[in-house]
Amino acid sequence: MTNQSDIDQAYRTMIIIWLILLFSQVVFLGVVFSLGGGGQSATAAESVLGANPEIVLGAAILAVTN
Repeated sequence: MTNQSDIDQAYRTMIIIWLILLFSQVVFLGVVFSLGGGGQSATAAESVLGANPEIVLGAAILAVTN
């Protein structure tokens, strides 16, 4: 019976850590949009990703996968 409770505890811990990491990504996006102006100044002539979209996309993919 102890083995099952150890598995349950490990599963709960994993879920808590995963949710905290997911929440940190949401907060990160909120900070980026609030400090950088987000999509407020985006026009048809400007890219939302800025002058270097490859770097921005690379950083976004790295942030999501880590």
